[in-house]
Amino acid sequence: MPRTEDPIQNLESIDIVGERIEDGGVDLVIVVSGVLTDSEHHQGLLLEKTEHYLRQVNSAGFRADHGDPSPERVRIIIDCAREPAPLIRQLLQNAMPWVEENNASLALRVRSRG
Repeated sequence: MPRTEDPIQNLESIDIVGERIEDGGVDLVIVVSGVLTDSEHHQGLLLEKTEHYLRQVNSAGFRADHGDPSPERVRIIIDCAREPAPLIRQLLQNAMPWVEENNASLALRVRSRG
């Protein structure tokens, strides 16, 4: 259960959806507003939100709006305000096969390295 101070909020909603002009693909962004620590709680929030995104990617509504999903067409971007804990980077690396099996790719973007 997220708390108001958690860096990931609104686990059952998509934060940002954008269509890529260059290739017609779709970027789905998970906004991380603070530091993702190596706590089990933060790991759980990230995995739960990612799972929700994957359910949406594979829904009939997504297909109707964006066409058939594939790892080449759909990218889930974890957009971190600050550098996440090393364990979070490893968690994302380990999650890549699961995400790809569910018709998306996974990327990490860090806005501030401090």
